[in-house]
Amino acid sequence: MDAALPLSTKSEIGIIDDTGERVVATGTMHLRFGVDGLIRLHADDYTMLGQVGRMFVHFNLERTTNRVEERYALVPIWRAGFRDGNGGEVLPIVDVRRFRTGTCTEVLQHVPLASVTAEQLALSLPGIRSTEQLMAALLQRYGAMFPGLDEAQVMARGCAITRLVLNG
Repeated sequence: MDAALPLSTKSEIGIIDDTGERVVATGTMHLRFGVDGLIRLHADDYTMLGQVGRMFVHFNLERTTNRVEERYALVPIWRAGFRDGNGGEVLPIVDVRRFRTGTCTEVLQHVPLASVTAEQLALSLPGIRSTEQLMAALLQRYGAMFPGLDEAQVMARGCAITRLVLNG
């Protein structure tokens, strides 16, 4: 397989709040929410978060930096990020006026999509209940980030699985 895909920038994040848009250190958001990290969800996915139970499974392409026993703020993406023509990342903008928190209980890396279990799918968002729906969601989320990869190449990378216990 090709080299691992580059991870998103973790030191800075674009935000929108009541004062407008700006780029801030992610540590500022960690302190604001009392968490160890942020999990960014597309706006439609964030809206569906209200339909999941206390246990939630989130899928990323290939791998994640999420870690067991750490607390995360789940925030909606207001404007998606992307990679420019040179491979540099244009940061997403997240809406920090809305968030939920949760504690990570499990992380699995490089899981072939065919190995994702029915239980994991059942704990995900309502629109991700089958392997086909998971593939479609990963393509929607990551296709623009890695335009040099075709569908088969994206899917061959597998997924990362983060299991969280949500608060409130």
